Amino acid sequence: MALVLPPADIPADLSEDVEKLHQSVRTLLTHKSIPWQEMAKLAQDGHVTREDLADRWDTAETARTAAPAVLDFARNAHITEAQEKFIAMRIYQCVRHAKSAVEHSPGRYGEAASPGKSTLGGSLDAFCDRKQLLKNWDDVVKLPRPKLEFQGSETFLKKQWKYCSQGEIGWSQIKHIVSALPEMDERPISTRRKITLNGWEREEEEEERKVPTTREQLKRAHLVFRNTLLMCLSSFPQFTQFNVQFQDLEDWYRFFWGKDIADRKPPSSETMLLYAERNAWREIHNRVYEGSTLKKADTLFWQREVHERLQKPQDRTQGPQGNTPSTKGKGKTKPAWSPAQNQWSKGKPSQKGKSWEGTSKGKDTNWPKNWATATPGGCSTAKTISFVTSALETVADHMDAL
Repeated sequence: MALVLPPADIPADLSEDVEKLHQSVRTLLTHKSIPWQEMAKLAQDGHVTREDLADRWDTAETARTAAPAVLDFARNAHITEAQEKFIAMRIYQCVRHAKSAVEHSPGRYGEAASPGKSTLGGSLDAFCDRKQLLKNWDDVVKLPRPKLEFQGSETFLKKQWKYCSQGEIGWSQIKHIVSALPEMDERPISTRRKITLNGWEREEEEEERKVPTTREQLKRAHLVFRNTLLMCLSSFPQFTQFNVQFQDLEDWYRFFWGKDIADRKPPSSETMLLYAERNAWREIHNRVYEGSTLKKADTLFWQREVHERLQKPQDRTQGPQGNTPSTKGKGKTKPAWSPAQNQWSKGKPSQKGKSWEGTSKGKDTNWPKNWATATPGGCSTAKTISFVTSALETVADHMDAL
């Protein structure tokens, strides 16, 4: 049977065995283009962790000479001598790397305790090679390579690659989505932060750019994220949860920038679009982390997060000038003057029954005896109080609107 190598899809009859390998081992073997048949054979023999791979042979040199017979890729009618030597060399490299990683690992036995979260160890960044990722793009996406300005920077590319190497999508704030060839006003500021891993401290580089303020800047950030994600996903065909293609992401973003979201009437603000898109990917990251496939998680991609977030500001912006009165201060009573009690009350006096101005004939029986019924200018005292009260209520309404 002819050998099938990454980034080609895993043959269906080998998928179950390949899945048994810990993520760090799958990532290492996939990066080195070890055929899926050989990965499945390692799993069938019970060698599934990085430490298993390191200790499978006494030395890396022994692995180079013994692996063809042990893993069934010795030359035959379907495997040439050149193929055998090449795969043997790559097995040698994998075993050498595994031995080095285990020897220098802070917690040698940590991987077996948590197979879903193991990492490659010290030289992880060395596997994230832009040229190789673009070659994978050619083989998997089969479309023209994205321009450098629409690819992620070295720091962002390595960060996304690291997430994908663990079978996750990951999530990044918009300020960390940096282009490999940014515009003048999008150039990043590099920083370094200390992180602690298994009790060991190390510095990690981080980049920050200005938050997009225009639609063009936001569109560029979306292209950088989409292309960087696809470049990394194409390197990990062993993870069946990464079941999306270029066209899927293209359709999602076309919908986002179409008439239903970005071009809706009235138009949404750039800030709202920024938060909606990032929160949608945050939801996808959680779904994939919990076991969903990436394509299945797209049912929540825009429908809930985007529409709900775009609806909320619409409600808040309406007020005295909109169709819906502002609810700010709802439930509060407005102050009103009570002539009978000679003080301001917390509520407006009832207009039913007794009136401040009395009945059409005669005086209000509740009007204080020691109060004048008219001002020196001849204006009704009750009318004057009513006018002042109305003015104060108008002021109170405007204060509530603010």
